[in-house]
Amino acid sequence: MRKTLLALSAAALLFISAGHAEEVHSANPAVSHWDYETHGPSCWGDFAQECQKGHLQSPINIVSKKSKRLKGSLRLKMNEDRHTTADVVDNGHAIQVNVKDGGKLVLDGREYTLVQFHFHGHSEHTIDGKQYALEGHLVHKSADGHLAVVGVMFNEGENNPVLDNVLGGIGRTIRIDPQDLLPHDKKHYYHYVGSL
Repeated sequence: MRKTLLALSAAALLFISAGHAEEVHSANPAVSHWDYETHGPSCWGDFAQECQKGHLQSPINIVSKKSKRLKGSLRLKMNEDRHTTADVVDNGHAIQVNVKDGGKLVLDGREYTLVQFHFHGHSEHTIDGKQYALEGHLVHKSADGHLAVVGVMFNEGENNPVLDNVLGGIGRTIRIDPQDLLPHDKKHYYHYVGSL
């Protein structure tokens, strides 16, 4: 499965677009729970055969000096400014927020709807080798099953009311505006196509 990752945030925002979503099942029943330590990236091929293919793998280190400026080839429009209700769950890998009525993202003419967002602490992706305290993934899906994921890097700092709302809502339904997770400057981001 492929996705496109854009990065923007105060630090950067990562975006991820993709091919069709597929359910991944463990190739090795003894390895039932992937992680970043005991069953880290070098073991992920034991968990899912897709990870053995080594093609457009994610996460990556984004090297800003090697990135190319896109001139109008990527048209990104986000309309996440929508208060909605969402169920907050701890899925064992991340805190996930399943959105009832998500905003829209338009990428190169294709419309995607926000279906969920989740967080990884520490960031999965790095920028110029820097790992961030937290990485949020806003997962969008098109009507034909393609995915686009916007990743937001968070630096450690003062309490964030949106994150406090999410963490305090585990196991419950909350009201949230996903737009509040995004940086104010959405003009600068990285974009790539990778695995999901």
